[in-house]
Amino acid sequence: MAEKVVVKYKTVLDPLGETTAEPIELNDGIETLDGKVIGLLDNAKPNADETVNAFREFLSQRYNVKEWVYRKKPLAGNVAPEEMLSELAEKCDAVITAHCD
Repeated sequence: MAEKVVVKYKTVLDPLGETTAEPIELNDGIETLDGKVIGLLDNAKPNADETVNAFREFLSQRYNVKEWVYRKKPLAGNVAPEEMLSELAEKCDAVITAHCD
Protein backbone atom coordinates (compact mmCIF):
# COMPACT_ATOMS: atom_id res chain seq x y z
CA MET A 1 0.00 0.00 0.00
CA ALA A 2 1.31 3.47 -0.90
CA GLU A 3 2.58 5.52 1.99
CA LYS A 4 1.49 9.17 1.99
CA VAL A 5 4.06 11.86 2.65
CA VAL A 6 3.03 15.51 2.96
CA VAL A 7 5.64 18.03 1.83
CA LYS A 8 4.78 21.76 1.82
CA TYR A 9 1.09 21.37 0.98
CA LYS A 10 1.66 18.64 -1.61
CA THR A 11 1.03 14.95 -1.26
CA VAL A 12 3.69 12.59 -2.58
CA LEU A 13 2.85 8.91 -2.97
CA ASP A 14 5.43 6.19 -2.65
CA PRO A 15 5.35 4.46 -6.07
CA LEU A 16 6.61 1.13 -4.75
CA GLY A 17 3.84 -1.42 -4.76
CA GLU A 18 3.54 -4.94 -3.52
CA THR A 19 3.70 -7.93 -5.83
CA THR A 20 2.90 -11.58 -5.53
CA ALA A 21 4.93 -12.54 -8.61
CA GLU A 22 7.17 -15.54 -8.15
CA PRO A 23 10.76 -15.20 -9.38
CA ILE A 24 11.55 -17.23 -12.49
CA GLU A 25 14.64 -19.31 -13.01
CA LEU A 26 16.73 -18.42 -16.05
CA ASN A 27 18.45 -21.05 -18.12
CA ASP A 28 22.22 -21.16 -18.64
CA GLY A 29 22.04 -19.60 -22.12
CA ILE A 30 24.08 -20.79 -25.09
CA GLU A 31 27.80 -20.55 -25.68
CA THR A 32 27.63 -19.44 -29.32
CA LEU A 33 25.14 -18.48 -32.00
CA ASP A 34 27.06 -20.45 -34.64
CA GLY A 35 24.81 -23.08 -36.20
CA LYS A 36 21.85 -22.05 -34.05
CA VAL A 37 18.27 -21.08 -34.90
CA ILE A 38 17.64 -17.63 -33.45
CA GLY A 39 14.18 -16.17 -32.94
CA LEU A 40 13.47 -12.47 -33.27
CA LEU A 41 10.34 -11.22 -31.51
CA ASP A 42 9.11 -7.77 -32.54
CA ASN A 43 6.86 -6.25 -29.85
CA ALA A 44 4.97 -4.20 -32.49
CA LYS A 45 6.00 -0.81 -31.10
CA PRO A 46 7.35 1.83 -33.48
CA ASN A 47 10.90 1.08 -34.65
CA ALA A 48 10.97 -2.43 -33.17
CA ASP A 49 11.31 -3.89 -36.67
CA GLU A 50 14.36 -1.68 -37.28
CA THR A 51 15.90 -2.82 -34.00
CA VAL A 52 15.27 -6.48 -34.82
CA ASN A 53 16.83 -6.08 -38.26
CA ALA A 54 19.83 -4.24 -36.78
CA PHE A 55 20.36 -7.15 -34.35
CA ARG A 56 20.11 -9.63 -37.22
CA GLU A 57 22.63 -7.70 -39.34
CA PHE A 58 25.04 -7.15 -36.44
CA LEU A 59 24.98 -10.77 -35.31
CA SER A 60 25.09 -12.17 -38.88
CA GLN A 61 28.44 -10.43 -39.34
CA ARG A 62 29.85 -12.20 -36.29
CA TYR A 63 28.16 -15.60 -36.23
CA ASN A 64 27.12 -18.27 -38.69
CA VAL A 65 23.47 -18.43 -37.60
CA LYS A 66 21.70 -21.41 -39.17
CA GLU A 67 18.29 -19.74 -39.40
CA TRP A 68 16.45 -16.60 -38.25
CA VAL A 69 12.79 -16.91 -37.20
CA TYR A 70 11.03 -13.51 -37.16
CA ARG A 71 7.67 -13.03 -35.48
CA LYS A 72 5.74 -9.84 -34.67
CA LYS A 73 3.23 -9.50 -31.86
CA PRO A 74 -0.25 -8.49 -33.06
CA LEU A 75 -0.54 -5.70 -30.46
CA ALA A 76 2.20 -3.81 -28.65
CA GLY A 77 0.46 -3.63 -25.28
CA ASN A 78 -0.34 -7.32 -24.96
CA VAL A 79 1.68 -10.42 -24.24
CA ALA A 80 2.59 -12.38 -27.35
CA PRO A 81 0.03 -15.09 -28.13
CA GLU A 82 0.75 -18.46 -26.54
CA GLU A 83 0.97 -20.12 -29.96
CA MET A 84 3.68 -17.67 -31.03
CA LEU A 85 5.69 -18.15 -27.85
CA SER A 86 5.33 -21.94 -28.09
CA GLU A 87 6.50 -21.90 -31.71
CA LEU A 88 9.57 -19.81 -30.84
CA ALA A 89 10.38 -22.05 -27.87
CA GLU A 90 10.05 -25.17 -30.01
CA LYS A 91 11.98 -23.99 -33.09
CA CYS A 92 14.65 -21.71 -31.63
CA ASP A 93 17.80 -22.18 -29.60
CA ALA A 94 17.50 -18.56 -28.37
CA VAL A 95 15.13 -15.62 -28.85
CA ILE A 96 15.90 -11.91 -28.95
CA THR A 97 13.03 -9.55 -28.19
CA ALA A 98 12.85 -5.93 -29.35
CA HIS A 99 11.14 -3.36 -27.13
CA CYS A 100 11.12 0.02 -28.83
CA ASP A 101 9.26 3.28 -29.19
